[in-house]
Amino acid sequence: MIAVSYTNGSRKDWQTNLAVFARRDKGFMKVFEGQLANSDANGVGHVWQIPRGNIVYSAPGENKEHPFTWDQAMFKFVPVP
Repeated sequence: MIAVSYTNGSRKDWQTNLAVFARRDKGFMKVFEGQLANSDANGVGHVWQIPRGNIVYSAPGENKEHPFTWDQAMFKFVPVP
């Protein structure tokens, strides 16, 4: 897997995202994307990898953590119900 952080927008209105890509066949597919920071939020977002390869995401300015698990059939990370 490859994680890519990128920022888009202008000096006053911007956002930073994290995209995770996984290799499938001969290419890469985006399997997760979450916002890490933006010009309007108080605080930053976080993405953690936890045991068994699952991830936990917290959006900018939010204290709640959202767990995601790998779904092989869909070939991406999906929210844990």
